[in-house]
Amino acid sequence: MDDVNIYDEIIDLDAQEISAVSEEKPGKGKRIKKKRGGGIPVFIALIVTIIAILAVIYGVGYVYFDTHFLPGIYADGLELSYKSVDYARELILRRVKDYSLELVGKDEDGTLIAAGTINSDDIDMTFADVDTELLEILLSQNKLLWFKAFLTPAYNNHTIESADISEAKLGALIDNLPVIKEGHERKSENAYISEYDRTSGAYLIIPEKKGLELDRDKVYDAVYGALKSLRSEPLNLEVSDCYIEPVIFSDNERLIEECSKINRWISKGLKLDFNGIERELAADDIRKFIVNNEAGDGIPDFELSDEAILEYVEGVAKETDTFGQPKKFVTVTGVELTLQRKSYGWRTDREKTVSAVKEAIEDGTERIEAVYEYRGYASGQDDVGDSYVEADLTGQHLYLHMNGEIIFDTDFVSGNIATKNATPEGIFGITYKTTDAILRGRDYATPVSFWMPFFGNYGMHDATWRDAFGGNIYMVSGSHGCINLPLPAAATIYEYMKNNFPVVCYYYGGIPVPSPDDTGEEVITPNYGGEETVGIENSADD
Repeated sequence: MDDVNIYDEIIDLDAQEISAVSEEKPGKGKRIKKKRGGGIPVFIALIVTIIAILAVIYGVGYVYFDTHFLPGIYADGLELSYKSVDYARELILRRVKDYSLELVGKDEDGTLIAAGTINSDDIDMTFADVDTELLEILLSQNKLLWFKAFLTPAYNNHTIESADISEAKLGALIDNLPVIKEGHERKSENAYISEYDRTSGAYLIIPEKKGLELDRDKVYDAVYGALKSLRSEPLNLEVSDCYIEPVIFSDNERLIEECSKINRWISKGLKLDFNGIERELAADDIRKFIVNNEAGDGIPDFELSDEAILEYVEGVAKETDTFGQPKKFVTVTGVELTLQRKSYGWRTDREKTVSAVKEAIEDGTERIEAVYEYRGYASGQDDVGDSYVEADLTGQHLYLHMNGEIIFDTDFVSGNIATKNATPEGIFGITYKTTDAILRGRDYATPVSFWMPFFGNYGMHDATWRDAFGGNIYMVSGSHGCINLPLPAAATIYEYMKNNFPVVCYYYGGIPVPSPDDTGEEVITPNYGGEETVGIENSADD
């Protein structure tokens, strides 16, 4: 029952609202009047008012900042925002009166330490033209856009450089700073390559050391600039690059390369064969050859010294060379003679051996042989060995030794004693050998089948024009200096001859001197001259 009544009330309420609306609805033929409002004129008035206010504010700001600094303006860290030039000047002058600059250095461990304080009174600091600089700052600001300083504030620091300083007093103060005086006691050291280190068996790179020595001129310039700008923070002399630092560091590529190079030179050592005698160059020996040709930039430029190597080569060559040296020789009859090696033996080519040693060290070659101008047939001091030709000039008999045994012997005819064409005695080596040669002299041209020179134009050859060999033929009817052999003997000997094959010639008791009865002439003093020969290929005394 209650629910129905409520529903009826709602229906009645809706009907009343509809009726009221119907009554207000204009009838046919009636005009509806529009209500006029004042909203638009009020909005315009509001905009004009705001613009006027902003214009006044802008004008006030423009006029104000014509004589005052904008927000965010600083001079040497001193805030000048909203301040006039006069007020800013007073702030700066007041600051100068109490101004001091602290210096910061470092100790041996790199720890920052106080390095001194410079007061404005100590250097007679004054500002003679601060007004001009402040006015320049003021004029440099954009007062037309002064409002931007409020919208986007920024730190804009200017440097005042009109401070006057007594340079003489400042220089004296810097010269007397403890860090200047004491710094000279420990200077910076460049990285460098050590001497040969026997413990490690190598050259080492010694790292650089940073010292405490200050560059006086750099200190002066840094301090002077800081004072002129009224720097408020302490001046760090290390940050200002005032310390004299090393210029060569351990990671320098050229330094590393040079150290590696000389360590490579000494790493393997070098074995040298001097006439069968082995000499070894160890690291300690090779390092004596190394010299530094550094050109002045502090980086070494190592090379192997030709002079040092030559001194070494000459020393060894004197011990091992045999060329031109006397030698004791035992004949087939057991007689010991001392003979000269006139054109035989080992002689080191000094310059070429130096180049060979130098190249071997640089390339890491471990073993080489010396280079020779002349070589013996056998190595060692006994360079004749056990294979040689033994020519007994007194007995006019020749022996061919091979590997310690006499495999052949024969009579011969040597140089004519009476005509001063004696065959020279001494130790020689075969120069070369050839067949079918023509021996030419001043007044002859003699063909031979086998030619084996051993000392200039002296040599061994066949002599088919002779009917006899041996005995005393050589005394008055000998050759021009050569050893004349029977043809079969020459052929046999020729087969064994090689370059440098030793030929030992000797007389017992010296070259014999014929008596006047033997020659029918005056006594002649023998020599080794031989007959003058014409320098033609395959020519010799016969």
